[in-house]
Formats: sequence, structure tokens, C-alpha cells
Amino acid sequence: MLIMTTKTKLYISAASLLIVAALVSVARRNNDPSGSQVRVADFSGANAGDSAASDPEAAGRLRTRVATREAPGHNGTHAPERLREFMLPQVVIDGLTLGEALRALMGVYEETCGKTGESPLPLSFDLPSGNTKRLHLTLSPRDFNSSVQLLATFAGMKVSRTQTEYHFRPLPDDRKQVNQTIPVPPGFGSALAKLAGVDAAVDPDNPPSLSMSDIVKASGLDLDPSAQVSLDASGNLILETSSSADAAKISALAGTFNSETPALTKVTSRCMEFPAGSILEFDEASQMTPDEVATIMRRAAESSDGDLMTMPSITTPNGQSGSVELLREVTYPSGDGAETLEKANVGLVMSVSADLLGFGSEMTVNFTDTRADIDPATSKPAVNTRTDLKTTGFSSDGNSSVSVQNQPDGSQTVLIITSQLIDATGRPVHGAK
Repeated sequence: MLIMTTKTKLYISAASLLIVAALVSVARRNNDPSGSQVRVADFSGANAGDSAASDPEAAGRLRTRVATREAPGHNGTHAPERLREFMLPQVVIDGLTLGEALRALMGVYEETCGKTGESPLPLSFDLPSGNTKRLHLTLSPRDFNSSVQLLATFAGMKVSRTQTEYHFRPLPDDRKQVNQTIPVPPGFGSALAKLAGVDAAVDPDNPPSLSMSDIVKASGLDLDPSAQVSLDASGNLILETSSSADAAKISALAGTFNSETPALTKVTSRCMEFPAGSILEFDEASQMTPDEVATIMRRAAESSDGDLMTMPSITTPNGQSGSVELLREVTYPSGDGAETLEKANVGLVMSVSADLLGFGSEMTVNFTDTRADIDPATSKPAVNTRTDLKTTGFSSDGNSSVSVQNQPDGSQTVLIITSQLIDATGRPVHGAK
């Protein structure tokens, strides 16, 4: 039986992150084991790179390059092309200009690299001056490249990347009548509403009827006052406007959403039991490569004194949890009378929650083994939990973790958890490991 439940997303631990001369404050709360969110809020200070600051020399120096970072002795552990795969947690941009939002996003990227064992790339952003628009966006968990694309679109910019540098340029605006049908992915309206934070204020039992024009307006996407936006029966977006820049913005949004491939976390697990005095002893390990796991399995097979069981795999969407139960019902007399019966479910239960992060997943895994052994004193089943293992941490794609519980009788229970990112068809996102 596979049980899927949606997780609740809350703020993570309260802390501040100072980014580029006290320009940005990042607050976090870490009281929710089920997810993470970073809020990037208003700040007080000069808009370096976005408008002239009180220091003319500094303003001139940052007018065309808002964030230049020297390589800290390395070139990163991943290629720039893989930024379209590198997942960030949910980020709330609250009242920042484009330059400030990019600095904040860079800070989240660097912190995520540190958390997932990657070295960040020395990225820079080539941005023209005069960008004073304040952005209010909720970037749901998505890859770094898509996050940059969305920030650019809502700031009225087009963006391209050359190696480790992103180049931003204003969208050209030809004043002419545009009547265009733009193919958009399924759920485009919902994705745009979530980006604008509109869905958070909606009562799920009584959702208001929002038109596409209402959603676009709430999102903060600047369109010409003449613009009319609607969806046709086929789900295509119909745009009528006097500005060619409007069509470029809508097309860029649709392209960003279309390019994102939702990844699922597939978790496989193997449970091994070794009796007291076994020649094999295991220690916990947070990260093991497939070759290291193969070595463990070969040693276990050669010892011939352990029991191995493979649990059914669990596949969960990002930010959700799943569980698998292998249970049987035990019925036994209760008390002294034989007429009253009690029932208990015994067996194996595993639950997994996963949040995509970097090139892997941040997971929490719970595994229990409940048994009904005959009590020699009463000759009745005694239900007890033999194994109760919980592991929390990051797992890179295709790698494994090992958890060990030493039993009172001297035996060992070893649980090997392997996670892999797959697409909706079940194929590995990053290729076979």
C-alpha cells in the first residue's frame, strides 16, 4: 500500500544573511522539518548598480556590472550548463530591485552549494543602470537558471548567459498593434498565480474566479494599459496589445515554465539483519557511492550469515511525502478471557519526505519493524518495535546512506537508502549512475 500525503511548507530558522555591503537581509526559520523557504525582504540603503548612490565613484563602477565575484581559488564543482538543473529552495522576493534580487539569489545559491557539498561558480551579472522597479515574487523551488529568467522577465529584461556571466538587456518596445496566440504549458495560470502569491490568499473551499487578466495584473508583470489577456478553449494564451514588449514577456514566461522538468525522488531501500557475532560490522555513513554500496552487498553475500530484504521503492514529488507498509494483522486473546480479542498490525513501515536541493534531495526517512513474538510467560503475542530508525540529511543523486541500529541481543540492523532523481516517465534526470 502506497500512501502519498502533501507536506506543509513553513519558514525555516530565523537568521540574517548579509549580502554585498548590507544591501540585502535574508531571514530564515528552521522549525519545519518538511520544507524550506527563504524570504528576501525590504532593506534600507543605496541601490548599487540600479541607481546612482551617494558615492559617485562606486555608482559608476557598478552601473554595468552589479555583481562581480572573484573565483575563490576554484571554478566550481559543476559546469555553468548545469545551473538549469541546480535546485534552490523556495525564495520570496519582497520589494527588491533586480540587482538586489540577483545578489540575494546568489547568496541562496552559495549557501545551497555549501549544504550539498558543491563549490559555487563565480557568477556575475551584467546589468544596465536605472533598474528601480521593486519586485514582489514567490519563486517556488526551481532551478537557478529559471529563477534568473523569471527575475529578468518581471523586470522587463531579456537575459542570456556566456559561461559564468549573465547579460541583461531591456526588451525592445515597438509601438504597434500585436494580436498573438501564444502556446503556454498546462497550468500556466496556476503557476503564474503561485509566482504572484495569489494562491496563498485563496480559500481552497471557495476559490474566487480569477481571469487571466486578473492573474497577470496581480503578478506584477508590467503590460501596456491596452493589453487584453485571455485563454482560448485549447488553453493557448490570446494577447492583444499595442506593445511588442508585452508579447516578449509572455513568451519568455511560457518558455521558462516549459523548460522546467519536474523531477521526482525515487527512494529504494535494503534492510539487512546480522546476528550477534557476525564477521561483518557496519558503521553509519551519510554518503556512499554506488561502487561502495556494491562492495557492501558483495561482502554481505559472501558472509552468508545475514538476511537481506529489499523494500518496495517510494517515488515522491518535490516537497511531498510517501510511505510503504508491509503489514499483517495479528489477532490474540486479551486479558484472561478467551472471548475478547485484540488486533495489532505488525511488520515493516517506511516513510520518506523529500525536497529537491542542488543536484539531489534533502530527505527524512523513517523505518520501523514491529513484531509480535510469543511471550513465554503468558504464551501470548507480545507486540514490540524491534527496529526504529530515522535519518535526515542531504543525499546526492544516485548515492546512498547507511543507518545502523545495534540491537540489545548483539545483532545489527543495517538500512541502506538510495535516492535517484527521475522524470515523469521514470528515466533518470541526470543519466544512469
